[in-house]
Amino acid sequence: MSDLSNKNWKKRMFVILDKAGILLALFIMVIIFSLMSNVFLTSNNLLTIFLQVAVYSLIAFGISFVLIAGGIDLSSGAIIGLSGMIGALVIIHTSNMWWGFMACLATGFFCGLVNGLLVTKLKLVPFIITLGTMYIFRGLIFIINSGKPASLRTAGEFIGKELFFFIGTGRVFGIVPFPVMIVLIVALITQLILKKTRYARELFAVGSNPEAARLSGINTDWVSFRAYIICGLICSLAGFLLTARMSTAQVNAGSSYELEGISASVMGGVSISGGAGTIFGAFSGALLMGTLRNGLNLNGVDSFWQQVIVGAVIILAVYIDKVRTTRSMNQKPDD
Repeated sequence: MSDLSNKNWKKRMFVILDKAGILLALFIMVIIFSLMSNVFLTSNNLLTIFLQVAVYSLIAFGISFVLIAGGIDLSSGAIIGLSGMIGALVIIHTSNMWWGFMACLATGFFCGLVNGLLVTKLKLVPFIITLGTMYIFRGLIFIINSGKPASLRTAGEFIGKELFFFIGTGRVFGIVPFPVMIVLIVALITQLILKKTRYARELFAVGSNPEAARLSGINTDWVSFRAYIICGLICSLAGFLLTARMSTAQVNAGSSYELEGISASVMGGVSISGGAGTIFGAFSGALLMGTLRNGLNLNGVDSFWQQVIVGAVIILAVYIDKVRTTRSMNQKPDD
């Protein structure tokens, strides 16, 4: 009886840590940094954290779809840079923000389309495919504007100019940064997709066991293909947001952001092996990353040591994901 009780207790503890571990880690981190710095818990600093993680959160949302499907997208950071650059150039040449916004989304859609087709048709490892497209997209950023940034501050008047700069730097009710509102809206929409749609059930099935999903009648290629398109679209939105915030499309925009997105997703419980994860978890992971970086900056930690610390946290997150996946695979039906 005692063994059974102990077994049930361990099971309940594992479930709690699995579901709320990221929140517990975030809470502990907030407590530690608030004790180390009087500035950390001020409203301005907290809003700064949310603003800093806005783009990372969006890329984590997009990558989560690909990870859940059992894939990976290393080109997502380059998609942010390319879509932002094309959007900015279209605004400059058409003097219309809306044309630029549509061009930005179209770029993300096309990049996702390319990734999806290559992964599903060539049947190569997604890591290699998206590594190749990352270099292609990054090279195109330099080619289309001769390696120069595209500034919208000096672009003169264009339709939607005030709205454009409000999207990047404005505050709702004078308090909440508008990019944060965009992140919350996208988080709600994507979470509903992952909870309430037939596509979500197919997505998790493909990520958990693609062969079993195929035998059950699911078009696995079509499911994975759509995941890459969704990722491309969300990354292009992040690219537009970043361009609006910086008022310039930089040639190095989005560099290494794919690693931040993957890290945030995995830390938030999105399995790198596929078949598990939530948007809420990805957002929590992005907040954890942002809080960690902000706290280290406030305490004057050297940027090189920050890289070491963040890298260690990422390794820990991947290890936890491996333990979670192994336990799930070895769990008996009556456990």
